[in-house]
Amino acid sequence: MGNFVFDQEGEFRDRCILINFEIKSKRINRILVYPLQIKNAVPQFFSNSLSSVEDSIQKAFFIKHLKSLSKGVIFEEVKQNNSSFSTYLIQRK
Repeated sequence: MGNFVFDQEGEFRDRCILINFEIKSKRINRILVYPLQIKNAVPQFFSNSLSSVEDSIQKAFFIKHLKSLSKGVIFEEVKQNNSSFSTYLIQRK
């Protein structure tokens, strides 16, 4: 969905999001967002490792920016089965 790598401009040209729509009974049950960074033209998950302070800072700044663009929704961080990457549940306010 969308164009992760090419034709991006502006401050966040090395950032993108992956969206997962969970569908039940032909309706969207929930929407999950995965913030990604683009390194060497490859979308990658931000590291949640304690050793990667830079990734933590960049991810926090990116999520803050996404929230500022998405006034009608709430971003709630959720944990996914021992996952090593961040996931956010999007809900209407």
